Amino acid sequence: MIHARLAFIELETTGANPVRDRITRIGVLEAEGDRVSTWSTLVNPQRPIPEFIQQLNGIRNETVVDAPTFSQVAAELADRLHGRLFIAHHARFNYGFVKSEFQRLGKSFRADVLCTVRLSRKFFPEQRKHNLDSLRADHDSTTGERYGAVADTLLLWQFWCRLKRDRGEEALAAAIRQQLKCPSLPPHLDSALLDDLPASPGVYLFYGDNDALLYVGKSVNLRQRVRSHFASDLREYKEMRLSQQVRRIHWHETVGELGALLLESRLVKECQPIHNRRLRRASELCTWQLVQRAPGDYRLRLVRAAKRPISSARKTFLASLPTGGKPPTPCASWLRRMNCAR
Repeated sequence: MIHARLAFIELETTGANPVRDRITRIGVLEAEGDRVSTWSTLVNPQRPIPEFIQQLNGIRNETVVDAPTFSQVAAELADRLHGRLFIAHHARFNYGFVKSEFQRLGKSFRADVLCTVRLSRKFFPEQRKHNLDSLRADHDSTTGERYGAVADTLLLWQFWCRLKRDRGEEALAAAIRQQLKCPSLPPHLDSALLDDLPASPGVYLFYGDNDALLYVGKSVNLRQRVRSHFASDLREYKEMRLSQQVRRIHWHETVGELGALLLESRLVKECQPIHNRRLRRASELCTWQLVQRAPGDYRLRLVRAAKRPISSARKTFLASLPTGGKPPTPCASWLRRMNCAR
């Protein structure tokens, strides 16, 4: 079933960083059944707008000098978005700015977020571009004015209606479910935590009762990976058991995937998490020595650092080694046999 209460939102900002930059214009289209209403306002960002941004969206410093600040429109915006599915083009960008603005006021904001870029890519993969201009051209949408926050929300509403009409409500509802994949968090974890996770490479740590370290994992997208641990459709008992035991989550951002891999390996070795059995298992270290028993008679001898018995596969391999002649030359195929025997 498709969400009954929708909010299509479009923002203009002073830049692309929700931590450093501010909102300069907000447009919201509220839809519930056949009832549609729009609301928009300029916002004084309380800081200069960069020149290239002024050229980009047409909002100049003098345009917003008498506009209300975000704190003055926050209550009305919260009321308009409350209980509605948050829909936007590049939704994480818009949601990140709204969430950051509320955080500066000491308030929390959370909503289910749907991205129309991802919907466009799913239903129209043959199209080369999926930005708003392409949406307007490819779907022959008309919104009166060409640009502006309200015009963009009307464009998204028309796109939504076309999907319902041409692709069917069932297909659209399935796409929404796939995109949201709402996590089923344990009651003792704050749902806002998942929104705070960055969509960047790093390492995450799950802690259980008495702050015992349960699991260390890595990902190129921390938010996506951690959310997957709490997906409502978990099928593996191990994953389900781990998600039920988590009491606290911590994470470290890293420079790229390699940084995450190295940090994960180090933390697992040092901290010995309960559920990282594969990585925490001590590697079996060994050295091969070439021993000359007599002139022209060479043998390979395994010098072991671990105390586990030699596997039968390795015994078979050792028995197949030559007992005389020239010393064997390590080559790729020989090393592969060595690894297989291990």
